[in-house]
Amino acid sequence: MGITIASLVTPAGTPPSEANMRLLFSVLCANVPDLDIFIMIPMHKDHRIYSFFHYPLFWLLILPGIIYILSQLHFPIEYAVMLIAGITSHFFMDMLDSTGKIMLLAPFKNTQYSFLKNVQQYHSFSEFISLYKTKAFKYEASITTVCLSIIAAARRF
Repeated sequence: MGITIASLVTPAGTPPSEANMRLLFSVLCANVPDLDIFIMIPMHKDHRIYSFFHYPLFWLLILPGIIYILSQLHFPIEYAVMLIAGITSHFFMDMLDSTGKIMLLAPFKNTQYSFLKNVQQYHSFSEFISLYKTKAFKYEASITTVCLSIIAAARRF
């Protein structure tokens, strides 16, 4: 999603160095909630449950401060847009993930939310491949295709 977001906020004629900087920043923003995975995997814990990086309320609290810092460093407003859109799209896509859920109200409430029915976690490569045959995965792929088509259509205008 970071690439799509960067392409939406980078106007035609932007110098290549600035376009590359926006692309890098946007991709980083779309993946920043997963940076904790390097800490959680060795601990054998699911980062979607045990890490505050995957709590949307955490980001609601710190985003204003990050945006303020970006403005003080004289970054264009598009960087704040990429930050908000990247993190928001990350959680939206995680809620479309057929193998996991997001605790939207954590740490206050541990209920996990997903747009799709949870599919059992896989323990082998063959189980992982079997996920591609499920209705949930086909639904997930269809929604993702529709969302990307809408973004592409909006880009034309």
